[in-house]
Amino acid sequence: MEQTSGNGRLDTSHGRLAIREDGPDGGIPLILLQRFSGTVDDWDPALIKAISADRRAICLDSAGIGRSEGRMPETIAGMAAAAAEVIGRLGFKHADVLGWSLGGVVAQQLARDAPHLLTGIAMWTYLNMPFLLASPGVISRPAGEWRENGETWQRLDVTFPPGIATHSTLQTLYIDDVGLLKRHDYNVEIAGNTPGAHYVDGYVEAQGLLFPTARRIYPRQPDGSSLAEPLVVSIDLSDIRLG
Repeated sequence: MEQTSGNGRLDTSHGRLAIREDGPDGGIPLILLQRFSGTVDDWDPALIKAISADRRAICLDSAGIGRSEGRMPETIAGMAAAAAEVIGRLGFKHADVLGWSLGGVVAQQLARDAPHLLTGIAMWTYLNMPFLLASPGVISRPAGEWRENGETWQRLDVTFPPGIATHSTLQTLYIDDVGLLKRHDYNVEIAGNTPGAHYVDGYVEAQGLLFPTARRIYPRQPDGSSLAEPLVVSIDLSDIRLG
């Protein structure tokens, strides 16, 4: 099969969206959905080369992001609708979807709103923490106590190996007195090492596992405290089921 790659534009009801296509025609295409504010240029070229070896892989800048025109949708459902339209405009009856971070949330919404378009989804989302700590090469070290909002949390410094694509090599987890993750600090390396304080709350049980349903990310200051504004990311999950 002949390999092809290139950047292009796709006319949609959300405006002209920037896309990049890699790999040969044939087989089930793969749609890649980016993280918050991510663009087609942020995907690792080695990853794209590997996943497009025997299928077409399509990266896209969502509306209002990167080189795409239009206005960024204000809801996850709006982002999913844009992705669904891209699949249709490219002439695909169905596709696999890979979502990274916020893209994983959009992939879940897409599966809910347009299940007929998807043959499968793969997500790299916040829900893989703390399970990710069991991966080979991940190193965790106690980092002392932290007091916030009248609570005392235990900090855990985590170093990730190069083979795990994540926000930053060094991250810090904050654990409460019953063992639940309350806060997750990292620097977004691909966005100029922007420091973030990611708060999680609203735990619910789903088939014996606890999942946080509320996520809020704020800027982090050099002393470790977080700013109350601006709210950078806000994600609320519901109806969590394991299949």
